[in-house]
This record gives sequence, structure tokens and C-alpha cells, in this order.
Amino acid sequence: MKNCKNSLCVLLFLVLGGSCLSVRAQNEDGKPSFHAGVLMQGYAVAEQKGFSGEADKDWASDMTLYRLRFLVESQVTKKDYLFIQTNMTSPYTLGKPATLGMRVLEAQYDHTFNDHFVISAGKMMVSHTRDPLLSAGRLLLEDFAYYQCAYTEELHTDAGRDVGVNLWGTFDNRKFKYSVAAYAGKRDFEGQKNAPFRKVGRLEYNFMDIDRGRGSNLGEGKTLTIGGGFDTQGSYVAAGGDVFFDYPLGAAGSLTAVGGFTYQTGGNDLNSKYSFATAIPTQNVQLLELGYYIKACKLQPWVRYERQDINSQDNQRGKLTASDFDELNTNTLVGGGFTYFFNKYATCLKLSYLAVNKGVQDKAGKVSSKTHGQLMLQLQVFTF
Repeated sequence: MKNCKNSLCVLLFLVLGGSCLSVRAQNEDGKPSFHAGVLMQGYAVAEQKGFSGEADKDWASDMTLYRLRFLVESQVTKKDYLFIQTNMTSPYTLGKPATLGMRVLEAQYDHTFNDHFVISAGKMMVSHTRDPLLSAGRLLLEDFAYYQCAYTEELHTDAGRDVGVNLWGTFDNRKFKYSVAAYAGKRDFEGQKNAPFRKVGRLEYNFMDIDRGRGSNLGEGKTLTIGGGFDTQGSYVAAGGDVFFDYPLGAAGSLTAVGGFTYQTGGNDLNSKYSFATAIPTQNVQLLELGYYIKACKLQPWVRYERQDINSQDNQRGKLTASDFDELNTNTLVGGGFTYFFNKYATCLKLSYLAVNKGVQDKAGKVSSKTHGQLMLQLQVFTF
């Protein structure tokens, strides 16, 4: 507990000190600039126990502090940029024992040679698709997509982050963007040394305004971004594409549409030196999100659809039959909700209902599909 308090004191000092420095630095040309912020998300939830894993339709309710992040960035020079983000070691639920603490979630340094070539190094988000690369404080829905970044433990990441180097840049007035990266990935393959690095690449093109990396523009701007990429290490391969469309529809508001498709597999060779065959089954992941922002009342209704469609190969499913394994691991999520923006993304309230359909195995070993629900009310405070 003492270490936790000390960590919080240090973080508060950084936040408050960084805020003070930003004012002074902006008044002195050529000096480094600092900027600090906080993201807090908490929710009250009622869900069937089977929603999170157990085959149980009983309802339970909780109140949880889900995210508490401190963010600091510094434009050290015109070409050098530093970003650090911390987060709670785990969400805190009222009435449940927990060890409170903070950890470094991201620590990224950028050096810009020019618009076409930038080197980023440190602990960063890893993804070949757009959704996981967004800021958690600027999402269309109540949280990130469930299955776009599902295998964090198997790929040895920390909430999707890993240590590595990313080479990226833009062309055509920042409309075209590329990135090619290498990350540590999984290092402890049984009986092997010097595992290959995880390699990730992505291309995207903005046909209208520059994509600002938000879940919705809230009526400000016109965006059509189409992108795609790959992700691989050892026998693991993923490739997919995505589209983001945000467009004002008259004076009343704006439409947001998001789509994504990814194919991924851990391979089917158990004898491969760097095999993910038993960790990541062959599958297709589909994503669709729709929202409409109503300017007059600052309200945004939205709907979502996700499917993790498992099509396993023989060496991936152990002793289970293909039909049982695939049904047991296939997930379909549908839902909808409303977001009320008190002050755009700075303060907002989100109400959502989600239902997930997945395979459940009973005591006799029989697999059948069941649906479980979750009702959530989330409050967000975000300044950065």
C-alpha cells in the first residue's frame, strides 16, 4: 500500500508539474513543451455470469473503476517527441480485494526526419487494424472491439502493447500513411532460443479529411479511411482490412460507420520451432459499428456487431471434434446504446446493452450455444 501511495504521489507530481511547465514552455520559443492529462472511466454493470465466461444465467451487479490513466507528452525538440501513459495494474471493483498500483502502459519516443520517415521506439500498441490503435478516451462505443485484439496473453503483450521499433510516415499531404514495425513478441518457445521478432505492417489512405484517430468526429469534419495490414511471428499470421466513415448529414448531425475483417491462424504444424497451433485457432473476425450523432441534444445512439468465427484445423483442437471445438470457441456479440456528451469526449455518459452468443459445454461434455447479456452505465472524464 505504501508503494502504491508513493507511486500515486509521483504521478500526481508529474501531472501537475507537467501542466505548469506547459504554460511556461509555450511562452518561450524553442523550449520543450509539456502536456499532461488524465483518463478516468468507471461503470456500474449488471450482467449474467456467463457473459464473462461461466455457464451461468444468474445476474450479478458491480461498480468498477475500470481505467485510471495518467498521460504525459513532451515535444522535446521540433523533431523529438516523448509520450508516456500509465494505468492501474487492474480494474478496481467495490467490495472485492485488490492490490492497487500503477504501471507504465506505454512509453514511446519519436524522431521525425521528415513527413515521410519517422522512427518510434519503446512500448507501444501493436495492431494491424485501426480499432486497437485508437485512444481509449475517444471511442465510438463503451470500449474497444472484443475480438480485434483477443490473443494478448498468447502473443505476450501487455494490454496489446509490446516493446519494439516502428518505422512510419505519410505522403500526399498526409492522406497516405504506412508503418512497418518489429516487436519482441513471444520469447519463450519451448526448447528454442533466439525466437524471431513479431512483425507488423499497415497501410491506410484518407480520401477526405485527415483521420484524427477518433471513434467519431461528432459532426466535425468528413473522413473516409480505408486501411489494411498484417501481423506475424513464427507460425502465427493475421491479415485484414478496415474502413472508417464519418460524414455530416445536414445540420442535424453526422453518421459514423466502421467495418473490419481479419483472418488469423496460429498454423497447424505442432513441430514448428515457433508454433502457435494450439494457442490461436484458424478464424475470421468481423466487426461492424454504426452511430449517429445528434447535435441538438449531444446524443449519439449506436449499434455494434462482432463475430469471432472459428474454423479450426486438426492439430489445433486437441481431443475435441471439429464441430464441438468450433462451436465452443466461436463468439457472436451484438448490442447497442447511447452516449450523452456533456463536453464532447472530456465528459460523457454511456449506456449500453450487449449480448454474446457462444458455445458452452455441460457436465456431460455436450456443447451448445447460449446467449448472455450485459447492461452497463459508464462515466468518462478525459482531459489531454
